Amino acid sequence: NPQPLPTPEPEPWVLPAWAIILASVVAGLIVLIPLGLRLYRRVRRLFSDAKHTRLVQSQLAEANQALKDAALEMQGAQCTFVFLDAEVIRSGRYEAAGYATLPRLQELEAKHPEWMQKQLLQRHLAYGRHAYREEILAVSHRWEQPDAPD
Repeated sequence: NPQPLPTPEPEPWVLPAWAIILASVVAGLIVLIPLGLRLYRRVRRLFSDAKHTRLVQSQLAEANQALKDAALEMQGAQCTFVFLDAEVIRSGRYEAAGYATLPRLQELEAKHPEWMQKQLLQRHLAYGRHAYREEILAVSHRWEQPDAPD
C-alpha cells in the first residue's frame, strides 16, 4: 500500500512572498515619505525665495528710478506732478463715490489712489515749447471756505 507523503511543515522563520513584498513596500514608504516631505519643503522654499527675490529686485528698480528722477528734479531738469485722471470726472465716478464736489487732493490720493496719475514733465518742453498743452489741463483756484473745497 502506498502511503501519502506527509505535508512538510513550513519553517517558522520563512515568510510567504506576499509578506516579504508588503514589508518591502512599507519599509520603502517609511524611508521615502520623509524624503519626499523634505524635498517638497525645499522646493517650496526655493519658489518662495525666488518670488521674494523678484519682489526685492522690483522694489530696488523702483527706488533707483525714484533716485534718478529726484536727482533730475533737484537739477531743475524735470518735475513730477500728480494729476486726477480726467476720465474720473467725465464718467461721474467721483459722484458715484459720494462726492458732491471734488475733494482735496490729499483725500483723493488717500482714498482713491487708482484715480491719480503721476507724470514726469521736462521743464524745457513745458516752458519753452508748450509740449504738454494738448494733454494736460491745470486748474488752480482759491477755496471760498477754508474747510470746503469748491
